[in-house]
Amino acid sequence: MSNRPPGVRQAGSSRQPAGPRKPANPRARARSKAGKAAATRRTPASRPAKVAERRVTRSRRRMLRRVLSGFAGFVGLAAVGALAWLVGWSDVLALGQVHVTGADTSVEGDVRAVADPPMGEPLVRIDTAAMADAVRGLPEVADVSVTRSWPRALTISIDQRIPAAAVSDGSSWWQVDSEGALFGNGSEQPDGLPVLEAPTGDGVEEVAARAAGVAVLTGLPGDLADLVVSVSAESEASVELTLEDGATVRWGTADQMDDKSNVLLALLAEDATHYDVSAPAKPAIRP
Repeated sequence: MSNRPPGVRQAGSSRQPAGPRKPANPRARARSKAGKAAATRRTPASRPAKVAERRVTRSRRRMLRRVLSGFAGFVGLAAVGALAWLVGWSDVLALGQVHVTGADTSVEGDVRAVADPPMGEPLVRIDTAAMADAVRGLPEVADVSVTRSWPRALTISIDQRIPAAAVSDGSSWWQVDSEGALFGNGSEQPDGLPVLEAPTGDGVEEVAARAAGVAVLTGLPGDLADLVVSVSAESEASVELTLEDGATVRWGTADQMDDKSNVLLALLAEDATHYDVSAPAKPAIRP
């Protein structure tokens, strides 16, 4: 039994004196719990389960995207098919009306007959180029365009030839425009048109001769045109005028119209039966 007084610690002893313990630090306690939780999450048993769960989630998302993409593609194809049927085969956009513009009433009937529009045919399937070519073959038509007028009509726009002179082939009369094209054949001389004596063939030289004759006819100044009875054009370079007093004028080509007109008006002061202004810089007259 020890004889040391109470409360005196024996030298060399490591035992702590008895007394009240200090309370644990709350922060330390929290850190301890977090460390245990992290340790628990890092355990080998829980890691594979989490990875597998994420893989399943991604797989489901990919599958959902594929299903949605396929459904959208199906809907798109169905819409395209329905639109193609609506435009190309249904009666909804089929030809129901034909409008003709730019043509006289006397020509409009021929345009419709030659165009032969396929009524009831879907507009998108109508060959408008072939229709335009057929109409362009009419003598009275200089040019034509055929356009679709949605939803159910076609418009045929005509550039009709304008008569500038009348040409006779010996048995009938033709109208001729500024390009030398013949059209409007009839048994009687057209009213209100000057007469042009020119070949009525459809060759290049004949067409050029008529075009030159029309250019001279329409290009003469008023004071000179009043003196002209007729114009003849055997070729493009041999246009001649006949004046009201019976004198003739060698005009040549349709070039230098102003110069030739001025020279001829000056030469008319001389009494002559023939005037030559084909080269206006070197005119000539014959008594």
